[in-house]
Amino acid sequence: DPHYDQVILHVVYQLDKAVYTTGGSIIPAIELEVDECYFDTYMAMVNNISPIPCGSAWKSIPTIHVETALVAMGVNRLQSKIESMSAGLEENRGGWKNLSLRVLFRGFGFGKNHENFEILARSIDHQILEKNLENLFQLECLLFGQAGMIPEQNPDPYALAISKEYAYMREKYHLKKPTDYNWNRKRTRPGNQPAVRIAQLAAWLYNRHDYFELLLSPGSQSSGLNFDATISSYWSRHIDFGRKAKKPNTSIGHIANGLLQINVVLPFTAFYRQQHGEEEAIRDWLEQLEQIPPEDNSILRNWKEAGFRIPNAFYSQTFLYLYKEFCVNRRCLQCSLGRLTIRE
Repeated sequence: DPHYDQVILHVVYQLDKAVYTTGGSIIPAIELEVDECYFDTYMAMVNNISPIPCGSAWKSIPTIHVETALVAMGVNRLQSKIESMSAGLEENRGGWKNLSLRVLFRGFGFGKNHENFEILARSIDHQILEKNLENLFQLECLLFGQAGMIPEQNPDPYALAISKEYAYMREKYHLKKPTDYNWNRKRTRPGNQPAVRIAQLAAWLYNRHDYFELLLSPGSQSSGLNFDATISSYWSRHIDFGRKAKKPNTSIGHIANGLLQINVVLPFTAFYRQQHGEEEAIRDWLEQLEQIPPEDNSILRNWKEAGFRIPNAFYSQTFLYLYKEFCVNRRCLQCSLGRLTIRE
């Protein structure tokens, strides 16, 4: 393979054969010996069918080392969010309102559809959104139209009306509808269906010209910003276009409201304060997470079954980060806990 002609050294676990360049030269190689028990432990972890590769093996590691690794991973989680928002701010050429919408929309994706909601946010400039905040129907037209959810065949009266209005808005604002959505509807409970979440988002934004200031207000950080709002009559009875709900969609729910506090308000506020010279912003963010109860989902329950204690939102965020960044792809050698377990 000519792509390997530029390789100057192979570092391998087992030197079992010589490798040649296309010119016939042997590529130098060095064999690094690894204790067989380390190798066996590593292979057992990456081939483990359990969601958490290291399982309860961490219990053999001194507690102080485990705690240090977890705190470091948690801080990395906060830093990754900061870097993501920093890139978003640069992409928006310093536009804080557009960035706030990206963070807000992504939060309403609630894990299952956060990437899709961010695509939706990118497709709508804040100035266009703000021109339609006083009319809930037009706000729904804008969001559902840009989300590519309005059905083209057999629409009910609501869908027909929203389709006509969106066609007008698309022409008026020169909107470009994204085509790279992959809406996740399977194995999703009715209240978390993407159409319901869009309706809830529209309801919260309705008549809130101060949405940006609300996200940054001191009260939203201390007591929590209330994202609950009364959704339109159609969406109180449907989970998707033409799909009626078995029971009415009412409140966004206490749990969902808490998740928006954790994933929208606190990170955005901390980033805004940091960018405006407040050095204590990130420390305050971490301390606020420590005061909030932990999230509860199937991923975190797996960690609990492995014996870990999850006392607050800082740790629940840490374990979610660990799972998504390392466990899913079996990146045990890049994970602090994984390396500790292998060495033990």
